[in-house]
This record gives sequence, C-alpha cells and structure tokens, in this order.
Amino acid sequence: ERAGVGVLGGGVMGAGIASAFAGSGFPVVVLEPQAAVRERATAHIRKWIERKRSLADSERRKALDSVIVTEDLSRLSNTQVVIEAIVEDLEVKR
Repeated sequence: ERAGVGVLGGGVMGAGIASAFAGSGFPVVVLEPQAAVRERATAHIRKWIERKRSLADSERRKALDSVIVTEDLSRLSNTQVVIEAIVEDLEVKR
C-alpha cells in the first residue's frame, strides 16, 4: 500500500493536488476547516477523477474511495507527506 498524502486546504489548488495524487493511487486526506469549501473540494475531486479516462472504472472507484475531505486534524496522522495549499495570507499560515 502506498503512503498517504495530506493536503492542507481544499480550495482549487488543494483539490487539484488531491485529485492528482488520488488518481495516481495514493490515499489522500484534505484538511479544510470551512464546510462550504469542503463541499466544493469534494465535488471538484469527484469530477476530475470521473473524467480521468486513463483510469479503468474500478481504478476510478478506488481513487474516489481513497479521498477523505475533513476538518479533523487527527485524520492526517496516517499520512507520510503533507502539502500546504492554503490561502496566501501570512496570518492564516501562522
């Protein structure tokens, strides 16, 4: 099994990063505190993976099932790599 990837931020960039990793077979956890952004991230990831024609149907289903979009920081505990993709605001990043 591949190492898990964490993505901080579920905006356009974070959802895109999550989609790319999930589509390549990695389990992904997207950490996003805002409910509306979590919903958009989930929709974006689903749309991107469903359109990825290089994946067989079973691979698409596995990729979709491997993504968790959450506000629960503890879900990152099983990831080996965490990528920061939050808003470009120094106060938020601190």
